[in-house]
Amino acid sequence: MKKLILLTVIALFAITFINAQSVGINTTGATPNPTALLHVDLGTSTTKGLLVTGTNNPPMSNVPNLGAGSRLMFYPARAAFRAGFVSGSQWDNANVGQYSTAMGAGTIASGFVTIAMGIETTASGNNSTAMGGYASTNLKAGTFVYGDNSTTTVMNSTADNQFMVRAAGGTIFYSNSTLTAGVTLPANGNSWVSICDKNRKENFETLDGEDVLQKISNLNFTSWNYKMQDPKTYRHYGIMAQDFYKAFGHDKYGTIGNDSTVNPIDMIGIDMTAIQALGKRTTELKNEMSEVKHENAMLNKENESLKQSVAKLQIQFDQQQKLIAQSLDQLKTLALKQVVKETVAVK
Repeated sequence: MKKLILLTVIALFAITFINAQSVGINTTGATPNPTALLHVDLGTSTTKGLLVTGTNNPPMSNVPNLGAGSRLMFYPARAAFRAGFVSGSQWDNANVGQYSTAMGAGTIASGFVTIAMGIETTASGNNSTAMGGYASTNLKAGTFVYGDNSTTTVMNSTADNQFMVRAAGGTIFYSNSTLTAGVTLPANGNSWVSICDKNRKENFETLDGEDVLQKISNLNFTSWNYKMQDPKTYRHYGIMAQDFYKAFGHDKYGTIGNDSTVNPIDMIGIDMTAIQALGKRTTELKNEMSEVKHENAMLNKENESLKQSVAKLQIQFDQQQKLIAQSLDQLKTLALKQVVKETVAVK
């Protein structure tokens, strides 16, 4: 019976290729769609479908080398599926991995349990996936690569278990359904940036800079390494999530973060508040210093005036001293003359 069914199917395909007529497989007896060579119509069935089965036997499998062309292929012996177009040997035996799928144009899935989709993508490492355009897992196991359409130069994975993406227009990861939270890697950017648009935020509360500075002064800052890391190589500086959460984990609206992670954008917010508070302190100190300098200048001016006054008084004092000395000399002279006169008179 199975041989009869197989011969019937072969005969139908043969008739189709010879006469270029449509073949219909259906349960309703309807005429097959003339735009298709094979039309499978399941009618209104909710339990039936298209089923292709076979035996998975990789050691004995030998995929035919069909070369270039557009085709749809499934090889049960390797549990491998192909659909699309290839320009050469991309889907020949040597490039068909066990449990592999390749779809698109010029794709290769030669590794064990691999997927290659798009154009000129290659999944050659075991348990790897290549998608998009011009990207290869480069024999690296457990790797995922995605290439955009910005170039025809193939991007190659560089390590096992790697996630590599080329997106010349930028990359965005949203963490909620309203697209208001997440991170982006801008075109030509070299670091992730958080979505920080004011129009996507609400419930604003001003922070007390002095309070923030006081809390920072109470934090413990240490060097450390993660457990299971070599301390000779992987050391870090920073705070503990528990300390940061205790100091800054709540405001009047709710909870900020948790006691096991620190969000960089929260830390930046605290740092900027502290910097602003220090800037305010610096401004106040400058103003105080300016007042002190002004007062000091006034005192210096008064001191200079006093110095000038003292100098004048010193000059006057010296002059008075000189006059007194002259007067004393004159008195001495007069006294001496008087003594001499009296002496002469006595004689």
